[in-house]
Amino acid sequence: MTRIETRPDIPPAVSVKQYIDILKRVLWPVRSKLMGLALGPPGQGKTQATEQFSVQQAERSNRRWVNIRHGRAQDGDHIFLRVNCSGMAREDFFMPWLNQSAQSFQMYIVETLKYLAELDDIEGVILFDEAPKNIDLNAIYAEIGHERTLGWNWSLHSGILIVMTGNRVEDNAGAYEMTADVQDRSLVLNVLGTAQDFVDHMGTRLSPLFRTACLFFPEKELFDFGSPPSLPSQTNSFRSTEVLNEIVAIKDWTAENGEVVKGWNWSEGHLRTAGAGVVGRTAFQTFSATQGFTGDMSVVIPLLEDPSGNADEIRNIFMEDSMGMGKALEDFKFAAMALMVGRVVEDGLTKDQRRTAWSNAHEFMSIICDNEMTETFQRMVFLTHPELKNTAEAGVHRAGVGDNY
Repeated sequence: MTRIETRPDIPPAVSVKQYIDILKRVLWPVRSKLMGLALGPPGQGKTQATEQFSVQQAERSNRRWVNIRHGRAQDGDHIFLRVNCSGMAREDFFMPWLNQSAQSFQMYIVETLKYLAELDDIEGVILFDEAPKNIDLNAIYAEIGHERTLGWNWSLHSGILIVMTGNRVEDNAGAYEMTADVQDRSLVLNVLGTAQDFVDHMGTRLSPLFRTACLFFPEKELFDFGSPPSLPSQTNSFRSTEVLNEIVAIKDWTAENGEVVKGWNWSEGHLRTAGAGVVGRTAFQTFSATQGFTGDMSVVIPLLEDPSGNADEIRNIFMEDSMGMGKALEDFKFAAMALMVGRVVEDGLTKDQRRTAWSNAHEFMSIICDNEMTETFQRMVFLTHPELKNTAEAGVHRAGVGDNY
């Protein structure tokens, strides 16, 4: 079993309730840098849940909630706009729409973005519903996600969160695969409603008999969504890694209405799903392997200053498991390696200091006889310091290094 397979499980889908929690705790704090893309079979409540989050966020911010399809926003408001993309073409984002009440034509979307950008104090959610049903709009979504603009002139206010919802290709609902540039600018989630989600959604409209039945019968017998989903096929990039770095640094914070909003927590399954929805499963599990060892690492750090002089103790910890890590030992090794990468690539080091850090790292990995870790270490360091491929710069520790790294 590989290291990746032994790391914490990442659920392939989240419930509607968990989706709202991710909007609140993950996407909202980084809304100017990342869009949301919620995918799932028809009728899961994705659209309504997104609007529900918007209403709740307005309450947290002590702002007036305004659906700007029906009213005009002003400074201090929280806005919500749903745009059904299923029947639109790319030109529809620029061409006029009919304003039936005024019996005139308006450039609805760009005019809306324009007046929102002109406000100084505005926040809210713009929902592109049924986004995957129109492949022509992928370039629009990518432009909004990357540049926060629509065309040459229209900018999106930094307080606005963009969310796209729709069906997966395998749902047989006329959806297309979202392009890689859109996914790179999005947190991609599979959303599957549970029986509890349905009961919460219906509220008092559901009779006591149906409520009991929904919560009593096995989920598979009540709601059959076909084959279980797999995690979205996200690929990692410099941009997505940078955003994930901000996400995992989110701390608990107190909203304007006094509600305490929890920050990032590596141990919560639906947040791990969100993390994988930003950078992909493999990259996220690699990052997660470095977490949770702060106290234990304080014991190891002094040993890494002189690996040769502390060789016996290093072997006891990392080969004999003297600290009782058990299944977490491989990840503890990885966390130590990540620490050493940070030391080698640290800004401001002299050539001798960088060479010493490089040498100590290789000495440590030689002691614990871990070739896989050595290769991973070298790849990570060479991303920012390719000159260390040269023995004149790095010294003698280049065992196993190829020029194709």
